[in-house]
Amino acid sequence: MKKIFLEPFQYEGLPRIAIRFQYDEIIINKVRLIPGRKWSGDYRIWHINFSEEKLTAELTYLQSNARQSKNSITIKRWKPIYYMYCRM
Repeated sequence: MKKIFLEPFQYEGLPRIAIRFQYDEIIINKVRLIPGRKWSGDYRIWHINFSEEKLTAELTYLQSNARQSKNSITIKRWKPIYYMYCRM
């Protein structure tokens, strides 16, 4: 099972949501579909604008993608960090 971490992140003084995971082409291709996503070569992470609505929408998006591809994602909240276990 693969883990995806969503956590608070500051980029150029703006609040963002960092999307962290071990290198995986399937996950990268899914993240590339997220509108407004950016890659930071310095931090080696993907990130998106932060808002509670955006966080909820991204969690829903990732869950629905897993269901459509018959994969499973378990989402847990730990402090300010969300993480997912993905079976792909």
